Amino acid sequence: MRKAWIAVAAALAATLGTCAWADKDGDDGKGNPRLGIPQKVTAGKCDGTLCRLRVQAAGNCKITVDPEWIFITGQSVQIVWELQNNDFVFPEVGGVTFKPRYPMGDREIDSRRVDERTWQVRDNNFQAEVARYNVTVVNRKTQESCTVDPGVVNDWP
Repeated sequence: MRKAWIAVAAALAATLGTCAWADKDGDDGKGNPRLGIPQKVTAGKCDGTLCRLRVQAAGNCKITVDPEWIFITGQSVQIVWELQNNDFVFPEVGGVTFKPRYPMGDREIDSRRVDERTWQVRDNNFQAEVARYNVTVVNRKTQESCTVDPGVVNDWP
């Protein structure tokens, strides 16, 4: 019996060692398709009437939205994007736009810039659907416009 436990422990240790190696690939979440390692993404569930997302931007147009994907469970949810870096601002128009091939974009109301670092959209959530959208920010110094495209899943259980 003891030999069986030792064999199970050795198999478990080998498995955990392999998992640890896969997690410590040094790719910083970027993934490596050649090795079959997917890019890591963040997701969050919004089950109230307000959902706040953090937007990080760097000088070389590296933009991230945290979480990258949101799952909306309620109706008439106010989604707010907040810029975390003072070097960037939302443009007057088009700071957050839903992509035209997704029907969700036609039913959003009150999409507007609140101030130069805050954008809000009211998600009516009429039906279950998945949508991609663009977040666009402008570098204050260079006036360069930078865009990233995260996603929304409506009517998540």
